Amino acid sequence: VKVRDHFNKNEKTIVVSAPLFARGSSERIGVLALYFNVTLLSDTLSGAEAISQGALTGVTTRRETLETYVVISDRTIVAGTPLFGQAPDMRLSVDTYPVRSCLDEGKEAEGFWENYLGERVGGTSMCFPDLGWVLVVEMSEREILAPAATLNQALLLIIIGVVFLILLAGFYLSRRISRPLEILTDVAHAINKGELNVRADDRAKDEIGTLARAFNTMIDSLTSANKRLEKESAELAATA
Repeated sequence: VKVRDHFNKNEKTIVVSAPLFARGSSERIGVLALYFNVTLLSDTLSGAEAISQGALTGVTTRRETLETYVVISDRTIVAGTPLFGQAPDMRLSVDTYPVRSCLDEGKEAEGFWENYLGERVGGTSMCFPDLGWVLVVEMSEREILAPAATLNQALLLIIIGVVFLILLAGFYLSRRISRPLEILTDVAHAINKGELNVRADDRAKDEIGTLARAFNTMIDSLTSANKRLEKESAELAATA
């Protein structure tokens, strides 16, 4: 498997060749060569070929940092998104975890690693051991985790909002309870000073209203008792 110019047409191709032998003998009678156009392969991996056929978007246009490329046995990228905009004879060396895993151990990889630029990426690989090829798909770790980060921010805002509403409701309830109690306290102080003309607001239908009505009943009883005492005192004074 080699990368060569295709019949001096200045087109980069991947060549896969195999010898041909005469039937029943070891005499070599020729070579079978298959040519894969590198540009067409790169366009297919990136989605550019799909766009040229009428698709609205390609694979890489949907993700900012998505890269798909092919690495051959000499650990160079021969096709894929990293070669876009490069010179036709550009060969980009790469010796990353998925490449070593395929070419050295025959194992496909998935997870997070540093790409050929030293940036943290997440991705997966596919091995073609007979060809000595590795197909690698990678995306920036930042872009992969961006939805999770956005979700965390949204959850944080929701939690802050819920806590604020709880505090607001607690403040409202505390004022609703404490204010009537303050009024009842003022009424009690007035009674203590002998002011029996005060009354508590007993319109509420809850426990505070019940307590206020009990206060008013007590005031009415004290007022009635006080009037009886004044009347009896006046009668005693008249008979003395």
